[in-house]
Amino acid sequence: MADRTVLDLYRHQVDAPRPEHYAHWTPSGRRTLSTEEFFAKTCALADALSELGVAAGDRVLLLSDNRPEWHMVDLAVLDLGAVDVPVYQTLTPGQLAYQVNDSGACVAVAENSVQMAKLLEIGRDCPSVRHLVQIEGHLADGVLGFEDLSGGVGGGFRRRFWDRAEKIDETKLATIIYTSGTTGDPKGVMLSHDNLAQNATYTNRRLYGDRNDLALEFLPLCHTAERTAGYCYMQDSMSIAYCTVEHVGDLFARIAPTIFFAAPRVYEKVYQKVIERVEASSPVKQKLFRWALEVGVEANDFRIAGETLATGLKLKHGLADRLVLSKIRARLGGRMRACITGAAATPDYVSDFFHALGLPMVEAYGLTETAPVAVIGSIDPGEVRRGWVGKALDNLEVKLAEDGEVLVKGPSVMMGYWNKPDETAETFDAEGFLRTGDIGEMDEEGYLRIIDRKKELIVTSGGK
Repeated sequence: MADRTVLDLYRHQVDAPRPEHYAHWTPSGRRTLSTEEFFAKTCALADALSELGVAAGDRVLLLSDNRPEWHMVDLAVLDLGAVDVPVYQTLTPGQLAYQVNDSGACVAVAENSVQMAKLLEIGRDCPSVRHLVQIEGHLADGVLGFEDLSGGVGGGFRRRFWDRAEKIDETKLATIIYTSGTTGDPKGVMLSHDNLAQNATYTNRRLYGDRNDLALEFLPLCHTAERTAGYCYMQDSMSIAYCTVEHVGDLFARIAPTIFFAAPRVYEKVYQKVIERVEASSPVKQKLFRWALEVGVEANDFRIAGETLATGLKLKHGLADRLVLSKIRARLGGRMRACITGAAATPDYVSDFFHALGLPMVEAYGLTETAPVAVIGSIDPGEVRRGWVGKALDNLEVKLAEDGEVLVKGPSVMMGYWNKPDETAETFDAEGFLRTGDIGEMDEEGYLRIIDRKKELIVTSGGK
């Protein structure tokens, strides 16, 4: 049976138990949770939120950085048929108040006392919020502790959790994700369970992940790209490591992930650090690096074309890999098998660098409004097209308007903007295609590349 809801995606992890399924990495160390520990806390939290009065259709705001508890809250809220409203920790109290009030959140969950202070500051201006929950740290008066809500489960918790999950209507609203926007107030993108589950399922068909992978989640999970990536990892029963953007540079090699998603700026920073180290080395090592990289690029041209390396090139590449390329991979943990990127264009020199290392770079294109992936590349030989993103997901229709604007239609396109019917109507054309605001080119085989934007945006290394 096809996965209908986010809970169906999560069930793949529950059905593939292991003692260290989830790991939370910080500079002070690593905290792990087994499949059963994570599931029991999620079930207990769902029961507790239900007792607090959270019901189908209610909105729960989530203000937290990446950690296992982020997904526990997400899954517990969705299990109740309620709506998750994840927001950036960088929001000011005023910005946060707008999203709390616009969504009408009845419960707000914050990671720590610093973030909770914002909610307490705006409390009088946010009458819809009935309960405040804090994941860690000292609790102010009236704030509920996460551990108190998730610490114990009553009998039959498994049955209650899955019984609720089975009753969810996949066409109903699952989440509201606020876009940054360029002018005016942020718009709340409404995505259903079907939007999210379909996007994860069809994106996964291009990624070939499995339960032996270790996925790293470090871009903010409130960003739809990282969030959907997480659902892909769940569907493939992967182990998941969590850390923050702030700490990923110091922790990456220790975590040693096999797969992760990052904005192009992150890959640019990795490239720049490598180049800085090379430029600080001896002239001989600099020359060796440039030679190895050239060989790696040449060998990759054959690989992506699906062609066998000539004997001479194969020998050169083996030497280049042994002397240089493998050592760079080792500094990245030594286990990466692919790099996934999106949210902005990746410079060719950055893509060439990672491909030369033997780490295929898969580009994706989409918007929050498309849940988010609309077009994605491939790691299959013969399917990689340098300078192009890739092809539309198999369940989506992507085409160009007369002026070159990219248009998208299909089951992962949003339900609309929360409380903004006029803006919703303006975003769709007469045939029901979403207007993306991006200008693209498409070849005869359906490969797409983005060449311009109708509205200029800057995407940070944190994906915002």
